[in-house]
Amino acid sequence: RRGDARLLNSALDDGEATFIKQGTYLILEKLRMSVYRTLFKKVHAIHGELEPAKANQLALSKFQIALKFCGADVDVDEVECIVANLIFRKFIKGYISHKNRVVVLSKIDPFPSLKTVFANGA
Repeated sequence: RRGDARLLNSALDDGEATFIKQGTYLILEKLRMSVYRTLFKKVHAIHGELEPAKANQLALSKFQIALKFCGADVDVDEVECIVANLIFRKFIKGYISHKNRVVVLSKIDPFPSLKTVFANGA
């Protein structure tokens, strides 16, 4: 709910052996995309307040900074891959401008409800 990738990683690491024995690790791993979506949504909200004219154009580097703050040491290419997966799995609506290293989000409902996302097979 909070988009705290650090907390999720810590919980998965701490209980990895137990989760694997229970057969739940892969299910819990699917939470990662939900956490990334929530974090991206927060970054988008902050960006929208700071730059209202370009609220739906978000530099990948801003999401990279948020991920680094959460303890994930990722480069811009990895961030682009994460965002591409979020788009492909319908967690966010938009596209990536590779040339400009920017995500352009839909002006209408860029973050569909998770209920909708999972109902459609994410």
